[in-house]
Amino acid sequence: HAVTLTIIDGATTLGPISVSTITATAGDSATEWLTTNTVVVSTAGTFTGKPTGATEVTSSDFDAVLEANKTTNSGKVRILFRDDETFTSSVAVNMNQTGPWMIGSFGAGTNRPIVNVATGATALTCAGSDGRIQGVSFDGASDGTVKGIQYLLGASQITLDTVIFRNMGQAVN
Repeated sequence: HAVTLTIIDGATTLGPISVSTITATAGDSATEWLTTNTVVVSTAGTFTGKPTGATEVTSSDFDAVLEANKTTNSGKVRILFRDDETFTSSVAVNMNQTGPWMIGSFGAGTNRPIVNVATGATALTCAGSDGRIQGVSFDGASDGTVKGIQYLLGASQITLDTVIFRNMGQAVN
């Protein structure tokens, strides 16, 4: 597939700052992410729509789930949070493993999962490589102290796709 990335300055009417087109080959998620590499998380314990065979975790603690599961299968893990549910984050988890790894969503809900990030906290730090974060909303405390995702020295090939940041001091740093 031909994929075009357009970077724009949303604060002005300058138009596109950069446009680049690449060719990407999509793999089959059933073979890319084996069920032994997939963890699904629900606050209510509802796992309808999960990938078959995925490990089920009932929790609202975004940080604890990531920390406990980020090294599954030598860091090649997919952690999916249920649509229409809200999770909490108060301590940054460093996704420092070599991937592929993914943080995303599952289910047929109308709203992506929301991660409420505590005052003064950072939701994630990334020092690893080959990671994907997609289909998740991060919501801050509206006081300017909250950070969404912070890239650290060594981070490479981290992709954000349909990630929403609200009420953050900094969305991505």
